[in-house]
Amino acid sequence: MSEIAVNNDDYIRLDEESRKFAVDARGCNVLLAAAAGSGKTTTLVERIVQRIVSGESEAHIDSYLVVTFTNAAAAELRE
Repeated sequence: MSEIAVNNDDYIRLDEESRKFAVDARGCNVLLAAAAGSGKTTTLVERIVQRIVSGESEAHIDSYLVVTFTNAAAAELRE
């Protein structure tokens, strides 16, 4: 499986093109590297939700392991 990195250290928020690319990329792993508060967690959650809702992923939501490194991001994932 390929890996794609979206590195956006120059932006306070992920720009729309990078966010859309990370959400829509298929057949690869995605690593988002950006500043705190840039929208990484929101983008990754949207990617997971789209895969489950569209039916393209046969995996149930309970089978995903999502890891984060801050309490704020963990709270966002719980929502």
